Amino acid sequence: MDIDKILDKADEDRYYKGQNYYKQNRVKNGIIYNNYLIAEVIGSDIYRIKIKLGKNPEFNCTCPDNANYCKHIIAVLLMYKYRKEWFVDFDKLLSDLGKKDKQELLNIIKQMYLNKIDLISILKINNFQIKEINDFSKDIYGVEDLFVEYVHYEEMSNLIKKLDSIITISQEFSEKKDFISEFAVLWSLIRTISNKIGDCDDSDGQIGELFFECVQGFSKIINKVLVEKYKREKFYHEVLTLWEKNDFGIEDGFLDIIEETATGEDSDFLIEEIKKIISKNKSKYFIEYKKEDLEELISHLKELKNGKSL
Repeated sequence: MDIDKILDKADEDRYYKGQNYYKQNRVKNGIIYNNYLIAEVIGSDIYRIKIKLGKNPEFNCTCPDNANYCKHIIAVLLMYKYRKEWFVDFDKLLSDLGKKDKQELLNIIKQMYLNKIDLISILKINNFQIKEINDFSKDIYGVEDLFVEYVHYEEMSNLIKKLDSIITISQEFSEKKDFISEFAVLWSLIRTISNKIGDCDDSDGQIGELFFECVQGFSKIINKVLVEKYKREKFYHEVLTLWEKNDFGIEDGFLDIIEETATGEDSDFLIEEIKKIISKNKSKYFIEYKKEDLEELISHLKELKNGKSL
């Protein structure tokens, strides 16, 4: 299939709009299966596109435009031209599915039915057991894979369902008293949401609510998992780094984690880390909106060090 020749046949207006859809990351859930290119495009609605590859290509879109090459088809073709690797190889996905045992398949069916999550997303969600955590800067459970480019408002409910399914995995680990794996799942959610919230249209505040839900459960298990001093220091350093980077209204959650879990033995390290942040941030925004929160946390940590509680 010569994509350039096909694109040349599109009228200028549809090509321009399709190009904008491509640039705005509105092409979603793309797969290649049995020589067909299948994807969805977020427009005034969610439209499904199916393109037969080969010498005699065929094009189909669920939108009301009867043109051979509507703007949604153009967007998918541009995605295929410039980012072919983005499309999921569905044959490989089915092969991976065939390797799963009966219980794993039942769990997948359960997720699809109860949480209304598509198969591709479920197979991207990891639920393996974690024995030990040494690097707190990594997304251990692959939560970032659920945030494909920018998440538009129309897609938010679907994303929330997927994130809720990961919270369910953490709850299953909790029931088994596997706190290390529960820690890993919740921390992957917390740090990924912090890094990706700016790439979402969270007008309804759903991501923010889910973030604080994770923080609440997470804070209860930190001291069960992190015992060694060096691990606690690495973890708290990452917590403060994420707090410093975040300005989307959820940063208080990171200070909540420290306030609810730090002990007197952590105080000296945390106070020094916080002082470093204060000393290097001289912007008006930081001084007006963030500095006071850190100073209050230092006061709390000093109380802890002296064996008191605010």
